[in-house]
Formats: sequence, C-alpha cells, structure tokens
Amino acid sequence: MLATGFLSHPANGELRRRIESGELGTQTYFEQLLRLVYRFIFLATMEDRELVFAPEASGEARARYLAGHSLARLCRLAARRRSYYRHADLWQALAITFAGLGGGQPALRLPALGGLFDAAQCADLDAAQLDNQSLFSALFGLCFFRDGAALSRVNYCDMDSEELGSVHESLLELVPELTLSASVRRFGFIGDAAAQAGGSTKGNARKLSGSYYTPDSLVQELIKSALDPVIAQTLAAHPRQPVQALLELCVCDPACGSGHFLLAAARRIAEEVARLSATDGSPLSADYRHALREVVAHCVYGVDRNPLAVELARRLEPRPRLRRCARGRRACRADGADPSLAAGLPAGAGEGRLRGAARQPAVGTDQAAGGGVLRQSQPADRRGAAQGRARSAHRTAARRHAAA
Repeated sequence: MLATGFLSHPANGELRRRIESGELGTQTYFEQLLRLVYRFIFLATMEDRELVFAPEASGEARARYLAGHSLARLCRLAARRRSYYRHADLWQALAITFAGLGGGQPALRLPALGGLFDAAQCADLDAAQLDNQSLFSALFGLCFFRDGAALSRVNYCDMDSEELGSVHESLLELVPELTLSASVRRFGFIGDAAAQAGGSTKGNARKLSGSYYTPDSLVQELIKSALDPVIAQTLAAHPRQPVQALLELCVCDPACGSGHFLLAAARRIAEEVARLSATDGSPLSADYRHALREVVAHCVYGVDRNPLAVELARRLEPRPRLRRCARGRRACRADGADPSLAAGLPAGAGEGRLRGAARQPAVGTDQAAGGGVLRQSQPADRRGAAQGRARSAHRTAARRHAAA
C-alpha cells in the first residue's frame, strides 16, 4: 500500500525519476519503507504507553498533538471507510510528527529522539506525498485485525522485543520487486503469485546474514546461566557499593539483532539496582524505570551488521542512546559515545566480568561448538518459538502488506 501509493502520487515525479535512473535502488527503497513502517509501530507503542511527550509538556500542547498530529487519531479515521479520500493532508501532518521526534518540536512538546526518526532514515519518502487512502489502508492493516466478525485494535502497549525480533526476521526473508513504467507502477515481492498459490516468497537474506530469531525461553536460560552468576559474584565482591559495581558491568551481544537479549539483560540488572536503591528493599515502578535507564546508559553494548536491526535495538526503550560503529560495521552502545571497533566496547571494558563468565559452558550448550553460545533448542524451546511466531503472524502479514 505505502510503496505503490508513493509511486502513484502525481506529485512524486522526483521519486520516480530517481528510481528509473537507478539513483534509488529497489532494495534501498524497500529499506526506507521498512523504516517508515517501524516508525508507525514505535509511535503507536509510545502513544499506547503514554511516552510521547517531554516531561514538561503542558495540557495545551498535549491536546494540540492529540487533535491534529497523533497516530491514534489516524487509526480511528482508518477504521471509518468514508475517510478514504485522495488528499495528502494527513500525511503532511504526520510528517510534522516524525520531524518533531527526529529533532524536537516545541509547539507539540515532542522530544528529539533522532535515530529511526532522523530525516536521513527516510529521506526520499519524507520529501514525497502520500494520499490519505494509501495511508489509511496501511494503518488499518497495522492497527486492526479481525477475530471472526469482530474488528479488534492491536495492543501495541504490550508488544515486547521478542515479537519485534520475530517480525524483523520474517521481513528479512522478503525480496522486493518493483515495476515502474508509463502504464504500470507496482511494488511487490518476488514470489507473490506463488505465495497466493500456497508457495513461498522467502529469499536468502536471513541465511546469508545469520539472522535467526532467539525465542524468549533461550534468552532467559542464557540470562540465568551466564548473567545471574556474574551479578551474584559482583554483589559478593562489593558489599559496600553494590549499585556502583553493578553499573560497571559490561554486557555485549556481538550479533544483537533487534536487541532481545540486551533488553533482557538490562532488565535483569535493573531489577537488582532498583532493589538495592530502594530504602525498604521494595522499589516502586518509577525506581525500576530509573534503574533501567541507568543500566542502559552504562552497561549495555551491541553490534550488528544490519543497520536496520541497530535502529530497532535503539528504540526498545523510551530514551535510546545507541550509536553505530565505523568501517562498515554497526555497533550500538548505551552512553552515546563512539564505540571502539572491538565488538563495540571501549578498550578494557568488561574485562574479567561478563565476557569471561559467558565463556563458561551454559546449561544446554554444546561445548565443542563454542562454549557459552546456545547451539540447540530442546523440544519445549521449539514449541515456545512456534507459539511466539503464531502470536505475531498476523502482525508480520500486516506489515508486509503495509510496506507493499
């Protein structure tokens, strides 16, 4: 819907010219569309969790945003078929929201998040026009699903990183195909006709990049076998300053993907930090959120060769502080400083802590295959993975439809 809508709009002659001349390749166009879809997803999640506004936002600024620039308003309009018309005014209003989240918007009190909302991420699409009908069709697929005859709203408030990782892995399998001529302007995926006949549209990008979704059961097992012992050792070795010692831990995932393991590790450390920081040992939700921000800012590092995966990992928490690495590799770290080329870690960081412990054989690992890396999942793990894929199947199909 989105891709064809952009290609078909009469005002987007420059976009079509760049594609026809080869300045904008099909894969690059597809990646910009994916970033746009993920913008929708993260904005919907932020709105559902009431995390959109800066803390000092006034009631007037909030009302202005909700009345004219929120994604929730567009989703409500998308459910009303009479709203499907050809003007592009609602896309222009949404572009103001994206620009505000990219660099800040004082009138709407939107914080400058950058990253996925930065103008360079979707440069060609941000400069183009999109009619309301195409926008609403895409948002309807992203925000609603049918359960029999009932139409239900997707609950993005409870969407976790494991679902996002599963969806991201599925999208890597798609191979885009673009037809642009005087009479035909169409964007789809190789094998669409075969898929309608029961075949497959899968490519080999996931296999070539080693991008495989890790089910939550394996992540939790890795946390228990590799991280929990390090936390216990750290607390035992620093009884006087346990919080400071925990915040000096370094957790590195050299193939972080959408950040499933990194977020689980950050949450586990934050639980201990919040417990130790609370005067009575019973932290409030605000204490935990503060602790999680501290852990993300000081302890979590990640590397991935896929730039889109890095952007997804950056967005897993409300205030991401992750950056890329140089020399063609992508690294994300949590303190906003440029990471070194050594797996995204500064020189000497984490020595003798997690990296050493992670080399110890973990439960369910193949020692001959590489120490602490989980190599095989047991039948229960495979069942958990299948259940996770089933939960997000309709979201994957909707996002693919929205991109096309």
